[in-house]
Amino acid sequence: MHIPVGGNADFDFGGIKVFHFCSGWVKEIESVLYTLEAFVGGLSDHPLIPFIGSHTPAYMERANIKFIEEGMGITIESRPIYEVELPEEYINSGDFFLIMRLDGLDPAIMYATGAHGAHCVQALWFDGELYIVESQDAWYWPTAGIQRTPYKTWIKQAKEASFNVIHLPLNLESIAKFDEKKAQDWFYQTEGLPYGYHNFIYGWIDTVRDNLPPVLPNEFSPIMFAMLEKIIPGAVYNLYIEGLNKRLNSDCHNMPCIAEVAANQGMSVQDVMAIPEQDGWLYTGLPHDGMAFVCSAYSASIYKAAGMFDDMDIQATEFTPRDVYNLNFFNTTKLRPQACVDADPNLPYC
Repeated sequence: MHIPVGGNADFDFGGIKVFHFCSGWVKEIESVLYTLEAFVGGLSDHPLIPFIGSHTPAYMERANIKFIEEGMGITIESRPIYEVELPEEYINSGDFFLIMRLDGLDPAIMYATGAHGAHCVQALWFDGELYIVESQDAWYWPTAGIQRTPYKTWIKQAKEASFNVIHLPLNLESIAKFDEKKAQDWFYQTEGLPYGYHNFIYGWIDTVRDNLPPVLPNEFSPIMFAMLEKIIPGAVYNLYIEGLNKRLNSDCHNMPCIAEVAANQGMSVQDVMAIPEQDGWLYTGLPHDGMAFVCSAYSASIYKAAGMFDDMDIQATEFTPRDVYNLNFFNTTKLRPQACVDADPNLPYC
């Protein structure tokens, strides 16, 4: 049994939260070990070091493929041709790349958001040279924050990180609409911002009751973070509490405070989490304060800056990878390079 974290106000509003395990301790320990197998490996940006280098080990990939198939019902196919060189002249500014890395984190994001990939980036030409722009802060990547990387360099780093990459080209209407100069200006304005941990969770929480995976109770998140803040209070504040403060117009530094303020406003913490993220919210953090973008939010912000949403009221920071690739910006009938056809004859993309 758990006594509510927000004192009397939360208790009066939401009552007592009671949780139980689905099975005994032996099964729970087995589950922890299976989970570790999916996460432990590929932990640095050094490609030549076995197990802890940038490549994902075979045992780790097998564990994640099993999780994706059992948890999401998605079959990951093994292909005889696993590497396709996509020529630069085939790629336009605004083209979208969806990435899956079998490292525990990406499949967890896929499971939580219902997506077929977890990281995403975009192509953007600068002065005749093709770059990949993204918001990135992974342990296997040599640079952090909002950044651009020459395309050929990015491909090399993607191979070393064991990325599985899908290219979604813009359709002709989107190519004509995409304002490359405005997209470049937006990149220059945001370049160097730290990765958006502050709103990492909130983009995929749209409703109070219908967003968490079935295995998790709706009240799980605030309870989990209330426990974690006793161990890593700074990380919990950055990842969770500061975003709640934005929604509550509060200045809390711990979960009991958040729960009490929310209850006094007639809301549960889950109600607060479902309030949409707003573009332009400024967060504190290193190396400097500023706006917060996870990878998919930054991709959406590029499209927003480039005029792709016209005059619609769009909050780019609410976009998950699935939200981005479900936009009708992309061409699924474009004639593909022969190498893409040879590798995947029946797919509409490379």
